[in-house]
Amino acid sequence: MKMKLINTIVIMMLSNILFAQTTKELSAISAFMYNAKGKVIEQHYYSVSSGQEDDPQKTFTLYNNNDKVKEQIVINTFGDTAQKTVYQYQESKITVISYAYYGSQVTPTSKSVYNGVKESEEYDQQFFNFMFDGGMTMFLCDSFKMYIWESDDWRLNMKGYFTFNNYNNPSKVLTNILMNQTTLDLQMDFSYDNKQNCTQVKTSVIVGLLPLSLMKVDQKYDKNSNLIEMHIYPEINPLLQEAIGDKFDDYLTESKIIYDYNTRNDISTIKYYTYDKVSSRFYETSSDEYVYKSMTINAEVKYVVDTIYQYIGPVTNITDQKQTLTGVFFFPNPVKDKIIVQGVESVSTLAIYDINGKQIHTQSIKPDDISVSVQSFARGMYIMKIINQKGVYFSKFMKE
Repeated sequence: MKMKLINTIVIMMLSNILFAQTTKELSAISAFMYNAKGKVIEQHYYSVSSGQEDDPQKTFTLYNNNDKVKEQIVINTFGDTAQKTVYQYQESKITVISYAYYGSQVTPTSKSVYNGVKESEEYDQQFFNFMFDGGMTMFLCDSFKMYIWESDDWRLNMKGYFTFNNYNNPSKVLTNILMNQTTLDLQMDFSYDNKQNCTQVKTSVIVGLLPLSLMKVDQKYDKNSNLIEMHIYPEINPLLQEAIGDKFDDYLTESKIIYDYNTRNDISTIKYYTYDKVSSRFYETSSDEYVYKSMTINAEVKYVVDTIYQYIGPVTNITDQKQTLTGVFFFPNPVKDKIIVQGVESVSTLAIYDINGKQIHTQSIKPDDISVSVQSFARGMYIMKIINQKGVYFSKFMKE
């Protein structure tokens, strides 16, 4: 049972894009507004399809008297409240609760409790998104517990513990994930240079009392301690490889994130790459470009992010050297709840990727009308891939 769960986690954590980009195409725009203290109070997210901007999704952030985040409210493109996240502070404890809105009905979705919090700002490390499927709020703390709302009650989904070095930087994180009435134990070990820049994160699966290596993240910095490269790659212990087998080889791909900075040491671009095993090359899959504006905060001129432009390239398959499937089509596009796929003539694999190249959904499909639920997906652009013995099919779609 535990090996089956390990396989599931491997797919979830290590799935990456299987195609490359040749020219970039604008896919989304994020615009930001601030209060007099330089805190973000609004973010407007515009999806872009065929050069046309859709109505924005808006996120409003409210602060308490101590300038800590109190609430975040998401308004969808129809002007309706879609989600609310509430932050509660009690000495060194932070509780974060999220709610989903369905018309007039409000339902809790998730709750995170952080004990022994070291600082009230979120611990912004990109590798947490890769490890835990994105969107994970994390604070530096002694311990944490994460719950999901199930059957009108909170069910514990994950718990973890931090240990710290002499500089109060994380040295180890132990997590216990509860799934399907069993558990999976993961261990993350952190390494630093003499400036206390995190240079490596090694993730292992605990089998018995033995940590078996699963993957690594290497990080490089410039002379100003700006992160300039993140390299994510599998490094599987032979004992764990024996349990996993070779059926996940297509998922165990490498990826890189490259950061560029302006003369003020602000991020100017972020580029996302994936490694193609056939050509033995990294290919750019998407990129973010940052535009800044100046504002006066406490009589001092500072620069804040004004706009982020997200780009994605055309869907050009690299890994699968197969002809394009013909006769396949799907609807609707844009989509809100379900995609209907037609024209598939044999058993196939359907996969969906986000614009950063991460696989977020996969399923086996049969030659009938196929329904794919995307209701839980965040709003934005995605890429669908269908592959079988006859060939491969790609298409973009927008989630409303």
